[in-house]
Amino acid sequence: MDKPPRNQKDRSAKAILTFLGTALARFMTGLDDVRVESVHIPELQITTMSPDLLLEVSHPAMGSFLLVLEIQVNPDPDLPYRFATLTAHLMRKHRVPVVPVVVYLFRGRGQRPAPLRTETLGLRFQADFHEIVIPDLEAVDLLERGLDGPWWPFAVFSRGGREEHVVRRLLEVQRTRPDLAEIMPTVLNLTLHVVDSDQVRTLLEGPMLESLFRKLEPLEGSFMWEVREAMKAEARAEGLAEGRAEGRAEGRAEGRAEGSTREALLLAKRLLARKFGLPDPALTERLEALPLEVIENMAVALLDLGSPEELSDWLDRATTGTQAGEA
Repeated sequence: MDKPPRNQKDRSAKAILTFLGTALARFMTGLDDVRVESVHIPELQITTMSPDLLLEVSHPAMGSFLLVLEIQVNPDPDLPYRFATLTAHLMRKHRVPVVPVVVYLFRGRGQRPAPLRTETLGLRFQADFHEIVIPDLEAVDLLERGLDGPWWPFAVFSRGGREEHVVRRLLEVQRTRPDLAEIMPTVLNLTLHVVDSDQVRTLLEGPMLESLFRKLEPLEGSFMWEVREAMKAEARAEGLAEGRAEGRAEGRAEGRAEGSTREALLLAKRLLARKFGLPDPALTERLEALPLEVIENMAVALLDLGSPEELSDWLDRATTGTQAGEA
């Protein structure tokens, strides 16, 4: 499956690391008694130099300092220069030490840039930064260490992280921790954008997702919230179908079927808008002409489709098959 879009990756990773700020500070310092005073996404005057995440940290012996995070997919050759500029800017503004950290979710293309070091005419300049390369970590190790570290939500990006038993274990571990409800939809959203499509389908159709929904409430508007609402619509449609099979009046059944179609269409449009943006008038008209079965199948198929063009091709095949069946 393709990598998640850059903006999706940024939003998800920032949300997770913001929630796990204390675990991140403990990991970087090796100290249990550090305290995170604040975690925020800064808006600096030089916007091109803004880091992804800024943590204000304090420690009884070390005093106050800043952790500056950059979250990247592909190596950025300008990163050492940006970190050097950011470090100087933040030290001058806050008058405390600054610790830059880059987190790579993928290995990316090209060589990761080294920290900036120069020496000219006997003058030496050096601006170091820490690297956390998630693909170099072992997924099993991340989960074995439990939920006390900051990297377990990214286990699917680590070595062996896309194996089915790892993904299932990741979800099962989270299911037992209702205190993680705030980031649960984000972790699931990120996971379902990375693991293989067949595995995604297996997870969605299995009992584990239903168990998770019973214990943890997805955030409204999140990907997992949309999936849950789609599952509810499907259950309602199945109930109506059973009612029709038991001999309900034809007119009443048709009226309820139309209502189910409208509900399923609304959910499908919302899923489509979150993945590809709002549909244009031509696509909207085409969607509104679809039968309920095709709409429900499309909601699941959207997990595998990577572009509006692929969606159009899928609709061509689906509607052709439906017409052939009717003939």
